[in-house]
Amino acid sequence: MLVFDRKALPSSPEGFGPNPVTEDELREFVSKYWVIDDIRPARIHGNDLPRDERSPVHFEDVRDEPGGRSSVPAWLLQAHLALA
Repeated sequence: MLVFDRKALPSSPEGFGPNPVTEDELREFVSKYWVIDDIRPARIHGNDLPRDERSPVHFEDVRDEPGGRSSVPAWLLQAHLALA
């Protein structure tokens, strides 16, 4: 699973846009239902990510990537269901 890091969207409007999380929040929620194998920093890549502060969704730590794409901080989660 790949999810936005809160560093990417520190002030995301509630109820609008992605729901970013910290590593601790991700671990706390997922561990209720799954066995976590690994959580590591990653990047979500996209085209035309909003950088304008007037936009309701404003990304932080945007990197320019090859091919005209951009990326923002994320978490890559690997987990499995526990055997009963």
